[in-house]
Amino acid sequence: MNFCPNCHAKVSRWELVKKTLIKKIYPIRCTQCSQSLYFTAKSLRITFSLIPILPIVLIMLIVFDVPETISGLTIFALLFMLLSTYPFLLELTDKEKKLY
Repeated sequence: MNFCPNCHAKVSRWELVKKTLIKKIYPIRCTQCSQSLYFTAKSLRITFSLIPILPIVLIMLIVFDVPETISGLTIFALLFMLLSTYPFLLELTDKEKKLY
């Protein structure tokens, strides 16, 4: 569970997903103290490194001529795994840091 560094209030994983993937609100605001919360550089590097996985798998499925039903199920399962692990990889801090 992520905590606000200012007031130590819990920030739920669903709030992280909702504010970053659905509404695209950045920086995230703490619900208790309205402190701006940013993602750590380490967690951003990890999540950005997961982005190329889907196109690589898609290319491999096309190259090896995998049937459409199997490739569709594979892509659906991969998307489910990536989206379900996304909030667990994020860590919050009160200072914005550069990615590199």
